[in-house]
Order: sequence, then structure tokens, then C-alpha cells
Amino acid sequence: MNYVSKLTSVLSDDLAGWHKARLKFMARFVGSLLKLTTVNFSDLALALKPGVQASSNYRRIQRFMADFTFDFDAFGQLLLRLLPQKSGFTVSMDRTNWQFGETEINVLMIGICRGKVCFPVVWKLLGKAGNSNTDERIALTKRFLALVDPRDIHTFVADREFIGERWLGYLIGEKVPFSIRIRKNTNVGPEETPAWKLFSGLKVDQKRILPGGRKSVLGHSLYVVGTKYIGREGEPEHLILVCPKRPHQALHQYRRRWGIETLFGILKSRGFNLEATHLTGEKRLEKLLGLLALAFAWSQLIGEWRDQQDPLDRKAHGRLEKSRFRYGLDYLRRVMLDLTERKGDFLVCLQALVAPRQFLSCT
Repeated sequence: MNYVSKLTSVLSDDLAGWHKARLKFMARFVGSLLKLTTVNFSDLALALKPGVQASSNYRRIQRFMADFTFDFDAFGQLLLRLLPQKSGFTVSMDRTNWQFGETEINVLMIGICRGKVCFPVVWKLLGKAGNSNTDERIALTKRFLALVDPRDIHTFVADREFIGERWLGYLIGEKVPFSIRIRKNTNVGPEETPAWKLFSGLKVDQKRILPGGRKSVLGHSLYVVGTKYIGREGEPEHLILVCPKRPHQALHQYRRRWGIETLFGILKSRGFNLEATHLTGEKRLEKLLGLLALAFAWSQLIGEWRDQQDPLDRKAHGRLEKSRFRYGLDYLRRVMLDLTERKGDFLVCLQALVAPRQFLSCT
């Protein structure tokens, strides 16, 4: 069975203005990703188009990454449609980085948390090492808010790297509710007391909302919420958050931030081996991330569906024996590697991309 034409047809519904040859390439590339679970172009070239020399397939991959103009806004709309949720989003911003030789690859991303994972929506290569700055965060968030109405956001969560007076002011001005971690030495209130001192009496797992309502933090009037937990070194650490509203939900929402860390792990070591790519150009890597995002979303949807059909076992500590992403990826791989015998299974899986909400709800 030729899966390429069917997958191309699905993609063309969302990417109507894109050249059909490019959509066919994307269908082949995503299919190869699912079969091989690697972004190594030499390996993908062996599976991209049967009957064509690997060297020709390799050059085709290179041409796509180098020359094709990728409409990331349209692609973000596609990824957003694949999220089986309409509103009440927990939105997470974070950064992942690695090195290829002496080149620092540094990705800033915004996604929407679902369960214990995060669906990517927009991203940007920073072209430098280290933290993002306020202008870079605002520029990426503007792209995200062009796709998602702030009224559909329950909470925007981010770690203590993502703080600053102008940055928080931007979120407040756009009416984006947030729960963002601050550094423990951040000054709070007119007395400019280091935040950790206001929570020094807490025991592990205790939480406290500073009494008296909003406090002055980083130039803004915000609620301050804190707790203590056991850190990686086995010692108690402070977790202190600021939010403009719903302080009683701040810690719960912030803990969902870990979903984007899980996503990074999937894209890198536990799924598609992103760090194996030899790409270093920012635009090329951003395109590759788009294709990985599509493969991830499809796998995650199939994993959730399979968990409804044949629930995953749980280990003694209560965790699933494998992630729903891995459950879906393994199933899709088996289908894609045996399309002649599993045409019907492929057509069922395709429905996850056609109508994800209905696909999951009807099962």
C-alpha cells in the first residue's frame, strides 16, 4: 500500500498552500522517522523512497532542509489541531541545548501540556549559548498568541530562567495568566526581603501563600507561593512562584511544566535521537523539529488510543510500564513496516491525524 498519497492528502487539508511535492516529501520523511526512529540522514535515505538510490534520497533531504520555505505559522496551526483539547491550556516555555562539535545548538520552545507530556507548537533556534533574553521570549510568545487566544490559556508556566520585569509585564499586558518560578534571592515587598526568608520555616512538602494578597515582585503586584522539596542532591530546596491570580492552583499548574522536559527527552534520547543530526543551520534545524513534532504528535495520539483499547500495565510503584508515546510509536512502527498486511490498521491510525478529538472520544 502506498501510504504516501494518503498521508499527503491529510497534510494538504491543513497546509493547502504548500507545494504538493513538498508535502509528499514530508509524508515520506515522517514515515521513515517512524520506521527508523533516528534523524540521521544517511539512515533515513535508505528508507525514504524505495527503488531510488540512497544517494539521491540523501540529496533530496538536503534540498528540502536547505531550500524549502517552511510556513511555521501554518504548521503550528496543524500541530494545535492535533491536540485533543480546545481550551484550558497549561502552556509551558523551556529551552533545550546540546553541542555538535564546537557548535552550540540551543532551542527555545513553547508547547501545551497534556497529561505528563507536552505538544510542541512553536520554537526558535537561538543561535547562541546560554539563556534566552526578553526580546527572544516575547517574539516567540507573540507567534504562539497568534495561534492561541489568551482566554484559552489556564496558566503559562516556566522555570526561574524565564523571569524579568519587562517579560512579566508583557504577559500581564497580554492577559496571559502565569505561574513562574523565581530565584530564591529575588526581593519581595517594599522591604525587599529575599524570597527564601519568607518561606524559611516551611517543612518539606508544606506550601504557603504569602498572606495579605499581592506583593511587589520584579516591579509587579503578584501573589507569591512557596514550598520545599528534596532536591537532586538530597537536600531541601525552595520552590517559589509568582502569579497574577489563582494562587491556590499555582503549584499544581507549575508541576505540569515537567511535560516539556519529557518532550525534550522524547525528541532526543528516548524517541528520535535528535542529537544524532549533523545539522547546525538554524533554519534547517527548525524544519527538522517541525517534522519531529508531527511524528511525535501522531505517536502520542496512537499511544493514548492504544491505552484505551489495551491498557498499559503498571509497575509496582504505580507508573506505566512504558509511556503512551512509546506505546504509540512502537505500534506505528509495526504498522509502517508491514503495510502490505496492515493496510486496515494504517487507515485507522490515519484517523488520529484527520480528527484527533473524535478519534479518541469514539473509542
